[in-house]
Amino acid sequence: MEKTDRLLEKKDWGRDRIILVSHGNLAQAVLENVEMLMGPQENMGAYGLQRGESLSEFREILRQEILDHGMEHVLFFSDLMNGTPYNVLVMLTGEFPGLHHITGMNLALVIGAVTARNNHPAASLDLICERTLSYAEGSMQDVRILLKSMGV
Repeated sequence: MEKTDRLLEKKDWGRDRIILVSHGNLAQAVLENVEMLMGPQENMGAYGLQRGESLSEFREILRQEILDHGMEHVLFFSDLMNGTPYNVLVMLTGEFPGLHHITGMNLALVIGAVTARNNHPAASLDLICERTLSYAEGSMQDVRILLKSMGV
């Protein structure tokens, strides 16, 4: 299936849900900054694993998001590959094999996903993930080298 075909796949439900998952309060801070820059967002959530919090409780909260919205309608972002929130989502992938999950969350990456979702509400999550990762490739730069290449 071509990329453009996936974009045209019409869905008969609302927007996909984007869930940010992190250690501590990072996920909530990223969500707050997305809304500061882009305005209030529907169908987004943020969960941070707090010190001393039960792993099974945290897992159940994320599992409930999947059950409430459907695995095919939820895109998770985790803050750190191989960190506990990441590992919880990987464990959930055993129960929900098609789970959409991007790790290495940062503000630019999440803005890319929100923009792709909002601008293309009929797009599949596969395409939204693809566009998000493509957008992210150019979002990190060594500014010293960038300025040098610009003659500054």
